[in-house]
Amino acid sequence: MRSSYAGYKIIQFKANFYHNNGSHKVTTLFVDYKGTVTPLTPSSTGFPDIPTGAAFDQWYANELCTVPFDFSVPVTKDVDLYAGWKGAKYSVTLNPGAGTGTPVTTSDLEPYSAYKLPECPFAPPPGMTFDYWDCGGTHYQPGKSYTVPNANTVFEAKYKDFEISLVVSTEQHDGSVLSSVSGTGSPVFGEGGTASLGTHKPNVGDEVAVSASPASGYELLAIYYSDGYTIGDDITAAGKFAAKNGYDQVIVRFRKIKPVYTTVSGDGQVWIRGQYNPAKFTIERNIDNASAFSHFTGIRVDGKTVPTAEHTAVSGSVKLGPPPGYLESLKDGSHTLTADFDDGEATAQFTVRPSPGHTKGDASGMPKTGDRSSLPVWLILGLACLAGLAALRRKSRRG
Repeated sequence: MRSSYAGYKIIQFKANFYHNNGSHKVTTLFVDYKGTVTPLTPSSTGFPDIPTGAAFDQWYANELCTVPFDFSVPVTKDVDLYAGWKGAKYSVTLNPGAGTGTPVTTSDLEPYSAYKLPECPFAPPPGMTFDYWDCGGTHYQPGKSYTVPNANTVFEAKYKDFEISLVVSTEQHDGSVLSSVSGTGSPVFGEGGTASLGTHKPNVGDEVAVSASPASGYELLAIYYSDGYTIGDDITAAGKFAAKNGYDQVIVRFRKIKPVYTTVSGDGQVWIRGQYNPAKFTIERNIDNASAFSHFTGIRVDGKTVPTAEHTAVSGSVKLGPPPGYLESLKDGSHTLTADFDDGEATAQFTVRPSPGHTKGDASGMPKTGDRSSLPVWLILGLACLAGLAALRRKSRRG
């Protein structure tokens, strides 16, 4: 505060003496710049009323009265002082408010001692649950530590509508969260499905049913119930829980089903050289099979990509047909066909064999030049022909 006197400006500051006796009264004095505060004493005008059974101790610099105020320090700003008292005992009373029950009073509490607020011991009104403790418009939750003032204190229980929070969580098949939706109404719609409660405004102790319906391509993973203080119980099998305190929460977890592709026909087939029909394979998807072809990207044989021109693919259940021209280019023996999709793959085994009496070579079945694999056969045939000619000559001579 600034004031003028005979043409001079005098700077003054406030010294706020808080009575700290259960009332909210304060006595304010003004102190010149760099002046010192004159303490209020029991004989001073404006000195606080002394609480019953108490005696004045001294002035403190903090509300908890743990730091004495130093009156020798020059004032350069507004200051606050708090009256300290000794010898008095106080009480804390809990009132049920709109609930049902007998008030609970804790007596003989030292001023500035800590009082821990308990859980509400009163029955809430129908359809409601405890919300908080109210003291002079300030809200306190159970477990909160309250500093006992120089006065008796009353806390009143306040209540709220009992509404259960319902959360629908949707996860990828690897466990990562895709989305989470919550609400106090019912039902709650999530990406992976829908969940609903028999009632979302029960009374304490009521049994509440939970239902969950996964969307196409998703599965129900689990349903958890939490009373707001514990991690939660798995109620998937039970599908119900007993409402406890209004902090109740139900978490429904859906998981995206991992696509799996399976070869349902053609696996293990044998293709004989010289055939005009292609090798045929049919592949299905475990979820939304009608969309399987839209995910198809191509095929590989023995790990090597087969060009699009070298195979056919038909929608629905994906039907594949590597044509004879491509199959003829493969070696005799076992081969692995892999059908690739943008979200998975399927495999099948097949075997290429020569046709009976057919040696892989030119179209006539004759051995290629330099092919000695059939040399013994030709020698036997040649010797047989010579033996036949010799027999015919002997017979002609006899004749």
